Amino acid sequence: MLGGGNGCNGQECSFDIATNQTLRVFNTTTRLVTDALFHCFNQFTAYAGDRGYNSNGVCLPPVTVTHPNGVPELEYFKCHAGGMSVTFGNWARVGLPARDQYDKPYTQVVVDYWTSFARNLNSNPDVEYIHIREYWDTLSQITVSGPWEAVKTSAPAMMELQWNSVMVPFPDAKQCAVLGQSLDALL
Repeated sequence: MLGGGNGCNGQECSFDIATNQTLRVFNTTTRLVTDALFHCFNQFTAYAGDRGYNSNGVCLPPVTVTHPNGVPELEYFKCHAGGMSVTFGNWARVGLPARDQYDKPYTQVVVDYWTSFARNLNSNPDVEYIHIREYWDTLSQITVSGPWEAVKTSAPAMMELQWNSVMVPFPDAKQCAVLGQSLDALL
């Protein structure tokens, strides 16, 4: 391959990944930085999708006799992007089964949070709008869960999306600080 800024001076060269120490250091560094930046800053989003689906069979809630499709309220490994079908409101359309009586109303609430944010940069749905549209499940849930609060530097918290959702402190702030990615890393 032609080398650009890799020490080949525009000449044709090849690398043996097993013996090229510089390339191994570069790959390791890139992996660590990527993991730290994306893991710590984006994990909250992935974590928030607790009731998410995942069709690969690994990230599914425990199955019980009464819940053959899994119990989303029980703790289980949540895969990144497992909540996409919920976010876009199409889990049933793509053939995923309802796991309990809350999957449909939960999906409606998540879609209402997202569309509210897209409409006015505030995740809290307008109560009057929800009432006029007769979105009773969303109205009930936002009443129980309370408002989705803006992040405060004095007490940073996030909305843990679940049935019932709740504001909770950032769960992995200490882990991120250990990685050198504390909450004030961008300040």
